Amino acid sequence: MPDENEYILFDFRLPEKTIWEVSFSEYYWGLYKTWTTNNNILNTVLENREFSFVNIDSTVSPPDTIWNPILDVYPTLVTKYLGISSYIYGLEELVGAYINGVGYGSLVGIKELHEESINDFELYQNFPNPFNPTTTIRYQIPEDGMVTLKVYDILGREVKTLVNDFKTKGRYEVTFNADALASGLYIYEITSGSYKASKKMTLIK
Repeated sequence: MPDENEYILFDFRLPEKTIWEVSFSEYYWGLYKTWTTNNNILNTVLENREFSFVNIDSTVSPPDTIWNPILDVYPTLVTKYLGISSYIYGLEELVGAYINGVGYGSLVGIKELHEESINDFELYQNFPNPFNPTTTIRYQIPEDGMVTLKVYDILGREVKTLVNDFKTKGRYEVTFNADALASGLYIYEITSGSYKASKKMTLIK
């Protein structure tokens, strides 16, 4: 709901890459990215922020010159006036809401996806994209089997193998760190049994 006295997580006056201390000794909250979009259930321009836990190297000063997202802690999208609007595992996203008594979007069909509902292979678009220097790639497999996930440059040369292992049925994500690579367009490709898919991603430094 609109409120100028927002909690720190919802404080939209914070600049990008802002980091503040929380109760965990080496962990911090971070505001990674800010943007506006009208691709939302209200169909109007809304402010958005991406928040995440980060790990700060205390030997570096000032600490906010370092941004190390903590693995297995998924970023959260916060939309002003809506609150948390998406959980970037890709499975939970706000598709409907009541605001001041008015219904928006779809208020039916919201359900939690479980592993047993996975019936198809899927390679998702990486997030964020464009990225610098890390991004998350998610995929799902409907059956046990070998999985390979590789990254190629625009000339088709392999630059990184992210996954090359036997996986059980389920959803997975992997973080790709392109710190050693040059800016440009890259392609990530998954292979599992007869399934093969690829998508493009952009590294901007």
